[in-house]
Amino acid sequence: MLKITILLAAAWMGAEGRPADEEILAGAEARIREHRMREVTLKILDDAGQPVPEGARVDIEQTRHEFLFGCNIFALGRLRTEEENKIYADRFAEVFNFATLPFYWWNYERSRGEPDYADTER
Repeated sequence: MLKITILLAAAWMGAEGRPADEEILAGAEARIREHRMREVTLKILDDAGQPVPEGARVDIEQTRHEFLFGCNIFALGRLRTEEENKIYADRFAEVFNFATLPFYWWNYERSRGEPDYADTER
């Protein structure tokens, strides 16, 4: 799988070594269908555990999934203004359901035996 990912990334590189947006977006729908969608058969039961009659209206809403989609959150609270920090936090929460904390030991415990719990907990 890693080999495939590397090959795909190399194919998307633009002139400046960054992904070309048009190429990424052009194949997004196909990648979503291949990697994030599949057919399933559901057995719908009522509150008593009995099958819901055929033809009954059923509304289904996905509320969570096991796929963690995230990024580092190193800039949280570190932008120039409170407004920028709020925009960053709001957008991060809209897009991602997972974050990698800025946990580098040299910065976390600048003085031996005195870790900076507050920043990590925030």
